[in-house]
Amino acid sequence: MEQPTKPTDTNTDETTVNQPGINSEPEPAPIGAAETAIQIENDDSYKLIFSIEVSRRYNLHMARGFRRLGQLTKLFTIMGGSAAFVGLLNQTQAITPWVGLVGTFVLTFATALDIVYGFDAASFEHRKLARDYTDLLRRHKSGEDTKNLTQDYYYIEANEQAGLKAVMNASHNQALRNMGYTGDEYEEYAVKVRWWQYPLFIVF
Repeated sequence: MEQPTKPTDTNTDETTVNQPGINSEPEPAPIGAAETAIQIENDDSYKLIFSIEVSRRYNLHMARGFRRLGQLTKLFTIMGGSAAFVGLLNQTQAITPWVGLVGTFVLTFATALDIVYGFDAASFEHRKLARDYTDLLRRHKSGEDTKNLTQDYYYIEANEQAGLKAVMNASHNQALRNMGYTGDEYEEYAVKVRWWQYPLFIVF
């Protein structure tokens, strides 16, 4: 993924408004990302801050997505359990046993998904990573040395699991917009998101 250089025409009077990337839900405002595009002193520092902003956004989306998946599995668990209970209580009608059978299947499947993937735990882990990246941006705003920030960034990144490329690409594009890229500059560095990847963004 190509790292951008500083935009040539950055508006210093106002912060770029976030445009919808993965979905239209509000998210926490970045810590000094737009200002960083103006105050940056060299390309290495600029690329580091951009990478941190992309990672921060990615983990916010992943935390939100896993939270939603956890909620869905709980919903299906309740529905499946209720259907199975109804099937056990009333077996006088021909369709009722099938209701119980389907309910049992849904209950088992949803429970297995939650056990195997641990959606709540995954959401918590991504929220923690997002906080770690946000802290790096705060430290940069306070004037901390770029070398220390780089070391800590790679340390945090090393603890991340393999990510979803589509969500990472969308986070990359959101960070570009937030840091002042528009028009041809945005088109040059933006990553294309395929049409078949968009259903994933309903959750994430």
